[in-house]
Amino acid sequence: MNNVETGWMEHARCRYPGAYYFWCCNSSKTKESKERRQSALNECSQCPVQWRCVEYAIDTMDLWNICAVEPDDREFLERLSNWRDLVIMAANCNMPVVELVRNLRTSATT
Repeated sequence: MNNVETGWMEHARCRYPGAYYFWCCNSSKTKESKERRQSALNECSQCPVQWRCVEYAIDTMDLWNICAVEPDDREFLERLSNWRDLVIMAANCNMPVVELVRNLRTSATT
C-alpha cells in the first residue's frame, strides 16, 4: 500500500479550496450530512478521475471520504471478486461510478 500511485489526484474536481468540507463525510443520517454527501457525489459523477478515486479508496481501505460513491456502496463493490474489472469497464464507457454501483445492486436483486 505504500507504493500507491497518486499523480491522478492532480486532476480531481475535489482539489479546489474548501472541497474537504464536502468529501470528508461521516455516515450520519442527519439532513446536513446527507446533503453534503449528495453534493460530493454530484461533483464526483462529473470528475475525470472518479474511477481511479474509487480504486484508491478500496486499495487504501478509506472509510471516511466520499470517493466517487458512498462508503457502503464502495464496500458492496469491493465484495465483488471482479470489482476492478468492473470499474475499468465503467471508465472505458465513461459511466459514473455511482451508476455502475446502482446497476450492479439492481442486477443483484433481480
